[in-house]
Amino acid sequence: MVDGFLAVLQRPNFLAVVIIFLWGFYIMVTRYNLVKKLIGMYLVQTSVIFFLVSIFFSFATATLT
Repeated sequence: MVDGFLAVLQRPNFLAVVIIFLWGFYIMVTRYNLVKKLIGMYLVQTSVIFFLVSIFFSFATATLT
């Protein structure tokens, strides 16, 4: 349990992705206003793009060194 918590703290960008994704998903599920649902979808999309950029950046820096 403690090892998993320390692993998350070593990669704060992945923690941010999960928080933004869950926040956007919560907004999409709980709101009835379509504009607010679009904002939730935007947050989910942003978190996925941020996740992909984080993976690519970590892969690119690992191959350069």
